[in-house]
Amino acid sequence: MKNLTPELQPSIQRLLKGLPAPHQSYIQEQYARILPILLTLLTPHAIWERNRTWPGVSPIGKAATSLLMVRNVSKVRKAVHSYATQLNEDEDQLWDLVFAYCRFGPIGFIDTLDHGLESIIPDEVAEYARFLRLGKHPRADAGIYVRELLNLYVQNLGFAELPSFVARYAFASNRKLTNWFVGNDTPTEHVVRTTRRLNRNLTYPHQRWHVSIKHLDIQCRIAERHPAVINPWLIWLSDHYTSALQSIRLCVSEPQMRDTLIALRWGIWHYNSPWWTSRGIPEIVTIPWSSSIEDSSIRESLIYLHAEIAEQTAEEQAKSKDIPSTIDEWLAQARSQQQHNTSQSDLPTLFQLTQYLLTAIQNSQTNVIASSTPAVLSEQQVTLPWSTGVAAAYLLPSGGQYEVIKGRVSLWGVPYDAADLPEKTVVDIRFDPDDARTCFLVHNSHHVVRATASAFIGAQITWFDLVEDPEQLRRLR
Repeated sequence: MKNLTPELQPSIQRLLKGLPAPHQSYIQEQYARILPILLTLLTPHAIWERNRTWPGVSPIGKAATSLLMVRNVSKVRKAVHSYATQLNEDEDQLWDLVFAYCRFGPIGFIDTLDHGLESIIPDEVAEYARFLRLGKHPRADAGIYVRELLNLYVQNLGFAELPSFVARYAFASNRKLTNWFVGNDTPTEHVVRTTRRLNRNLTYPHQRWHVSIKHLDIQCRIAERHPAVINPWLIWLSDHYTSALQSIRLCVSEPQMRDTLIALRWGIWHYNSPWWTSRGIPEIVTIPWSSSIEDSSIRESLIYLHAEIAEQTAEEQAKSKDIPSTIDEWLAQARSQQQHNTSQSDLPTLFQLTQYLLTAIQNSQTNVIASSTPAVLSEQQVTLPWSTGVAAAYLLPSGGQYEVIKGRVSLWGVPYDAADLPEKTVVDIRFDPDDARTCFLVHNSHHVVRATASAFIGAQITWFDLVEDPEQLRRLR
């Protein structure tokens, strides 16, 4: 530290506290490389601000952040070029380090150069941080609750506590998320697109979702294996602020809390529908029945989502009766088509009816301007990261606890690959009633393994097409 100016020594030491020794040395080395450049662009106090850790303070650093604004970039580039030429340094490396410092502070050096050091942030935690970063609105108190959630998750996973400054880095992001939260269409044309940290008292997208249900006047069969004809129920979730449709689910019987949780899970990640334009995590989900939740795993999932379940107000109950225009048009077409059905076998199954509805919604969104789902998420067929995390798994119904035997676990006679887990590991199987191709094995409290059934590679198949036992059918309904 002898190469650093005395004014900065205390702040850099606080920053390094708790980091592994190799990472401390690396950060000190890179910090010393760019400090002369920083001192030509910023005051010592501004540098100290950028070096602040999270506990008890706000990570301001606005002066450093402002250097990345368009009007200042050329000035910074010129300073980097001059210094690199004078000392025969690598200009590209210096620029990357300065850029990372301005965005994240010194902790940003960790991912800037190829240093061969082990990752400070476990992959599961990093995925959770990315999930919160993309899914949550950057409201004024985001830094406080995000830090607490990351610490809770790290503790429950059994990992060592993250240094405070790493927690800040885990949620740092490039705020260029234009139109990510809502599509650009008629209901949302007056929504402010900025992603600045709004005062928490202002309304914003995904602050409040409300649940609506309707008994449909069209018919379908439950499944190919169970051809009983029913009038399905529809449950959908809408954003209170923008009226944007967030999720849909067709049910065999009148929707209950379990159906709401499955619809909520789908509305956050949009499994197999990465084209969905309105993406986010709600703060509050209002439902038309009692909001009491006794299952501790569900309550824990809501904590990780930083969401809560509440009963609807009279205004929301009245609003929930309004069917979105896309769904209303689809219903009219479905009624018209069913008039031409000559036999029961001509009726679609519940799964097929769901696919028809999703196609209609996708077609209605072709003219909506919204940020594309990142390629890495589209490949996973979801709209947000952490889609196999414990919060997503705990929103699904449990199939019970089982032991891993010969690298497999079985649910209702269907074997799933669990080769990644040690023999005799006890797992809580969470299953999706609408997709039997995969289930989620929760083990050691909060770790989740996605298990696939080799028999169902390819087309999606529902549990209604697999089971015959009346008790199993009851659990699916």
